Amino acid sequence: MPYIVRDNTGKIVGLSATQSQPGQEYREASDGEVDTFLQQMSADHVKELLSTSDAEMVRVIEDLVSLLIQKSVICFTDLPLAVQHKLVDRDKARKQMNEILDESDHLI
Repeated sequence: MPYIVRDNTGKIVGLSATQSQPGQEYREASDGEVDTFLQQMSADHVKELLSTSDAEMVRVIEDLVSLLIQKSVICFTDLPLAVQHKLVDRDKARKQMNEILDESDHLI
């Protein structure tokens, strides 16, 4: 069913339902090489989704830690020293970014 698009090394880099380029070879969807390509594409997509959500999750965790500290559920000093430093550094960076963004609003 699919037509295979290969790179110069012969590796499958795409599939097409129709022959869009001369010389594309036709393979059955159940072909092992096609199946491997589709599995890799699926794995790459999942990796991309996880990578994209990592930054968002970091912010969620930071906010959660801040909330727990504000509610006196945990003490900041109960956290490992390395974690304390990272949280302080990120808080400083966020404040600097907010200042820069505030200043850029006044430039308009």
